[in-house]
Amino acid sequence: SDVRKSIQYSNQSFELISEIKDPVLKIRVYNWRAAVLRFKNNPKQAIVFAEKSLEIAKKIGNKDLESQSLAQIGRAYDGQNQFKKGLKILKNALELSREAKKRLLEGKILIYIGTNHNSQSEFSQARSYFEKAAAIFKELQDRKWEAQAFSMIGSVHNAVSNYSMALEYMLKALKYYEKSSNRRTYGSLLNDIGILYHNLGNTKKSLELYLQAKKIAEAEDDQNLVNVLLNNLGTIYQEMGDYQKSLQYLNEALQNGRKRKNKLGVAIDLYNIGSVYMDMNRLNESETHLRESLQI
Repeated sequence: SDVRKSIQYSNQSFELISEIKDPVLKIRVYNWRAAVLRFKNNPKQAIVFAEKSLEIAKKIGNKDLESQSLAQIGRAYDGQNQFKKGLKILKNALELSREAKKRLLEGKILIYIGTNHNSQSEFSQARSYFEKAAAIFKELQDRKWEAQAFSMIGSVHNAVSNYSMALEYMLKALKYYEKSSNRRTYGSLLNDIGILYHNLGNTKKSLELYLQAKKIAEAEDDQNLVNVLLNNLGTIYQEMGDYQKSLQYLNEALQNGRKRKNKLGVAIDLYNIGSVYMDMNRLNESETHLRESLQI
């Protein structure tokens, strides 16, 4: 739940890689390095390190670790939008996890395969894999991964506009994260549930959840989520006709985006502000913001 500390320890362990003699430990360090690189949006380099771990795993004949290494490689290809290649590798990883009789690993890889299908808008296949994963996590009584599976099932229902079912699964996931130390995921889930209530027409509940999530995101210094929530709050108040409150949140989002040099975020913020000015019939200000958004 503390990404910065995880990266810090990963970097420290990697600095010692040349001194590590134990092949199993070396595999774990390489895979950890690959995971960090994926998180930092460097999937190409992640593949390099995961393939090093795969080579060692094959050499010592450890199917469990071979499966883990393949999973890292498959997810890295997904990160490059090479979904067909990623899927093939992930299915190989799944087969090895079953041969090694590692049920938790099998469940995780089912999640990764479901995510692959979800990224390709293959929602029926995605839900099938997520549901299989949820069944394994329930069997293992692993509430953390079961909650993750529930949130993924909810995301698939949301993608096909089945908001009531999406809400049902997201609320199941929320029960775990309410008690978890992973506050970032809790805040993100509150935002997702807020969007669902918004889509279902419950503006009051949506607003309540956005504000709750914003406090958590600010406390965790999760600026990406803060920006998303500021825009969501701006949109809610725009729909309620409270344009000054809407502009307050949207201008805060714009300042946040410019400070972080997030060009896409800034373009979206400018567009949203232009939309509010249009509703207010302040057309010159609307045009100024919309033109600036298009230029970015």
